[in-house]
Amino acid sequence: MSTLCSPPRPASPGLIHSLTLSLPLPTPVHAERLQRILAVDLPQRSRDVHLTYTVPSAPVTGAPAAPAAPAELLVHLRTRSLRHLRLAAGTLCEDARLIIDTMASCEPEVQGTQGDAGAANGGQGAAADKDGEVELGSIGRAG
Repeated sequence: MSTLCSPPRPASPGLIHSLTLSLPLPTPVHAERLQRILAVDLPQRSRDVHLTYTVPSAPVTGAPAAPAAPAELLVHLRTRSLRHLRLAAGTLCEDARLIIDTMASCEPEVQGTQGDAGAANGGQGAAADKDGEVELGSIGRAG
């Protein structure tokens, strides 16, 4: 189990309202990635909002994970008021949706082996799988 907090300190005792959200994801790797990305951003009112991100069955670093096993990210929100709870939950859902959509659009397409992709592209290798694809690590296209 992997747990991160935002802000990275214990919640104050005055945070009396709580909510736990379960975000389903396709694999444990996706859940851990989403956890790390969301935990970086502190809540706007860190004295009034505390978030805890937990992946119940986080993959062991360096160990191969089952690619088809579904996973979830549990987010426990604690706030000082119901208004803060509503705002934090809405912001969290919007951020998670944006991150999940971005991860889905940036995932490499599975097209067999790398040797097959290179042969299909005239021997150029897997880097030229799509016409006009931006090279990994580049900022964009010129012109």
